[in-house]
Amino acid sequence: MFGGLSIFTSKPFVIGDTITVKGIVGDVESVGIRYTRLRDPDGRVITVPNGQVAQDIITSVSSERAKRIQLTLGITYNPPARKLDEAMRIVREIVMSRPKTGHEEFTSVFKNYNTSSIGLWFVYFVLERKNFWPVVSEINLRIKKRFEKEGIEFAFPAQTLYIEKLPQPNGEKKQRRGIGAQLVR
Repeated sequence: MFGGLSIFTSKPFVIGDTITVKGIVGDVESVGIRYTRLRDPDGRVITVPNGQVAQDIITSVSSERAKRIQLTLGITYNPPARKLDEAMRIVREIVMSRPKTGHEEFTSVFKNYNTSSIGLWFVYFVLERKNFWPVVSEINLRIKKRFEKEGIEFAFPAQTLYIEKLPQPNGEKKQRRGIGAQLVR
């Protein structure tokens, strides 16, 4: 009851806002004396007692001016450095050419050398909260197509296995394949 009163007087959110409370993300559908009802991204209605809402930290997702995207691309070790520069230029060009992305806050970094790839890291903002996923999908697809056209390959986890021939006392050569494998003739 006091939780409901607290929510009514302080108004940390209103119907239609998207909030995170108690680890739940959802659109506020109703606020009553005892309960707040949220609709989660899967369409389920979740009823949260206002006492718990009032005691928890409430994050107003609706107040975000933009959605932050962090994109890490793993590029193979094969290309020369100029291809890495080109990859970073391509991503910048694609993001900057898309309306309603936060151009002034675009970041691109040659971040690290990974086990199976060279890590390029990008951060940009999508200003269209309601069309967030279609914008991300469009940008990712454009990156994939441009990389294919320019011959820039994405890396995937890989291992190289070396097979060693072992000399035998009787002169025969046997192979050992893999770690702990049996010797074969």
